[in-house]
Amino acid sequence: MLVSAFGAGCDDKTQEQAGQTIEPVTVNGEIAAFLNENLHSILHDDIGGEDFCMQINDLNQLPEENHAGEPFEYPDMTGIDFDTHTLVLGYYAAANGGWNLTGKELVADSDKMTMYLSIDKTANGTPTFIPKTFWGLYPKLASKPINVIHK
Repeated sequence: MLVSAFGAGCDDKTQEQAGQTIEPVTVNGEIAAFLNENLHSILHDDIGGEDFCMQINDLNQLPEENHAGEPFEYPDMTGIDFDTHTLVLGYYAAANGGWNLTGKELVADSDKMTMYLSIDKTANGTPTFIPKTFWGLYPKLASKPINVIHK
């Protein structure tokens, strides 16, 4: 599944090489809890029928309102240094409510990046389209499309 995502990155600060797995970095607990709880609302305008992944390279790229038009009250996001880090936000289309993300791996290539998602498809659930979200903080990434592939 091909999806495009571009951010306002600073390529001179990136260091990924073709075929390299890019490891996520730790995010403080308040920011992590906020993203875990609110990511579906943050991505509400982008959620559709295909997997999606985007880069946030600047605090101003985060939406100001949720799906109901109410302003987000973000926690103190100064814990993320966008000069040296990129926040990756996305979702995958689960065909069953019981499907759960068990892992993710971001791999750089020369002209794109690929987010490989490991999804446990053994759990039973509602057989319907359900968008499920994921995120990660990474060392600064080049502005390249990110493909999402289920393993």
